[in-house]
Amino acid sequence: MLNLKIETNPCNRKDELHQLIIKVGTGSDRKYIRLPIFGNPADWDKTTEVFVIKKRAKTLDTKERNRQYEKNNLALGDVKQKCDDILADFKKAKQVPTSTQFVERYVEKRSNAKIGDYFDNHIKNLRETNRIGNANAYDSTVKMLRLFNPKFNQRYFADINLPFVQAFDIWLQKRNCNGNTRKYYHARLRAILNMAIKEKMASGQTYPYGQHGFSVNGLAQKTPKRYLPKDVLKTIRTTEIEDYTLELTRRIFVAQYLCYGISFVDAAALKRTNIVTINNERHIVYKRQKTENAKSATSIKVKITPELQEHLDWFEKNYAMIDDHIFPIVSIPGYEGERLYNHIRNRLNRNNKNLANLAKHFKIENMPLTSYVSRHSMAMVLRKNTSIGLDQISQAMGHADLNTTQTYLDDLDAEEMAGAAEALTDF
Repeated sequence: MLNLKIETNPCNRKDELHQLIIKVGTGSDRKYIRLPIFGNPADWDKTTEVFVIKKRAKTLDTKERNRQYEKNNLALGDVKQKCDDILADFKKAKQVPTSTQFVERYVEKRSNAKIGDYFDNHIKNLRETNRIGNANAYDSTVKMLRLFNPKFNQRYFADINLPFVQAFDIWLQKRNCNGNTRKYYHARLRAILNMAIKEKMASGQTYPYGQHGFSVNGLAQKTPKRYLPKDVLKTIRTTEIEDYTLELTRRIFVAQYLCYGISFVDAAALKRTNIVTINNERHIVYKRQKTENAKSATSIKVKITPELQEHLDWFEKNYAMIDDHIFPIVSIPGYEGERLYNHIRNRLNRNNKNLANLAKHFKIENMPLTSYVSRHSMAMVLRKNTSIGLDQISQAMGHADLNTTQTYLDDLDAEEMAGAAEALTDF
């Protein structure tokens, strides 16, 4: 059981009164909580931890001191009750608190602020502002935390310390979650803690991440970035297919490639208003939904080449375009918010199945064909073009800094070098 003791402490007051403090814990783990209660140390009863009220007070000073001590003792009753309640909460949660955890709980500006409630409120705000993808990401994270700890809804911010996070990560590993999946959950838990600290809902004293805490970035695992050889890419670009579904799928894939490997979700959001004229040339201008709310987010400008225009014209002629969209993805008018998000996700799943059939049609057997392949192929084509610099590739990919682009291209180079190693024995 955590040791708690209320004592007097000198505080350099002119009247020489001492301030009361709560001494929490012992030894090197000891912490102190200063109370807004003052009195004469000679009148303090160390056993009962109250101020002694003198009987038969005769002087006005003694009577006034007694009245003040009565108020102090009432306040001390509230302090002791609060301490008992905090210890009871820890006991109910089957936790033995550290001194730091107890102090965090005691001084927390909103002692009833629990991390589960904060998660739910943040998710609600994201949904109300149509940031559905982010809302779902935080929702999946808090659901996983509640599976890990059935009493998560009772947890306060001070409870989310390094041991808690380490135990959560071990639990994720036991569920066969790879490094990237674990990073996904930790990154969102870390973001919630950061927001709560910034809003003064929590303190950073038990913060489990950061320089001396749990490393989130260390969980990242590189996934192979597949790209199409130029000859295969050219075949897909130039070969029309009689089957309508496959031809539609092919053209969407190629148009994504020509739009600098635009994501399926971003392509689905493009409308005629995204087409603007810059220096007498028509461009598609947009921000990636993934990063549009970041301070460093910049607009991506895609020049509409004759080949890209031909695909946009084909879409207009052969597909019932909805609500001024320029890609044939959204198929039901009037959808907004979460309904639109879910509709696009369903269309993405269907498109991935169609891409698998497109790969069979073109006899692509060494990799799964996804919309990401168009992005990776675009990056490699630009990489091999010596007249295009790293900064231009970074702008095309919508990266906030060149280091991200360099890392991305290094992964592609690694794939190419793997192929070069195989060529050494391919004869």
